[in-house]
Amino acid sequence: MTKKSKIYILVIIILVILIAFILIKINKRTYTIILKGENPVIITEGEKYEEPGYYAVDNKNVDVTYMVNIESNLDFNKEGIYQIIYSINKKIEVTRKVIVKEFIPNDLIIDFRLQGSYNIDLNKDNIYQEEGFIALGSNGKDYSKYVKIDGKVDEKKVGTYQINYILKVGDIEKKLVRTINVSGEKYSIKLSNEYLTNKNVIITIQNNLKEFNYFINPSKI
Repeated sequence: MTKKSKIYILVIIILVILIAFILIKINKRTYTIILKGENPVIITEGEKYEEPGYYAVDNKNVDVTYMVNIESNLDFNKEGIYQIIYSINKKIEVTRKVIVKEFIPNDLIIDFRLQGSYNIDLNKDNIYQEEGFIALGSNGKDYSKYVKIDGKVDEKKVGTYQINYILKVGDIEKKLVRTINVSGEKYSIKLSNEYLTNKNVIITIQNNLKEFNYFINPSKI
């Protein structure tokens, strides 16, 4: 091997060592991303999102804000919860949450009422079935998702129970109450609304345990 070849080999070895050293330094470099402003950011449908700002530094406190990559699924025209992701070379990732709230008109009127009866008599051990409610806005939108239901009925225990329906939409606050009376020894009687072929009708007597069907005519059972 000539002297010239040895020099070339030595130079190559030195370059490889330098490159390896640089790569090690690069891999050891860490980053910090700092978000300015609020997190989460809350805006209203149709309102343009304005970036509050951010900056980034490495482990030597060198400004590397220019290296930050931003990705987002934000749609400020549609209600929902979105994310804005700030990252550097897949080594660090910081997320800002953006909440887009539904636009509530100032002149909104909501027809808020219970379906079914506001007062229900329930026999002990029978099952209470929720009959629901209506929360319809004057703009044609359903605002049921803004209603919270509070209260519970213990069908196994005699007493009076209340179910509260609380509506909060913008500045609108309304409350409705359904009362359920659970009793221990109450019978229900029901006549059919159609005559049988023999001119008799059906009468149903129901208590907590059984249901009895009798036939009745105007003069006798």
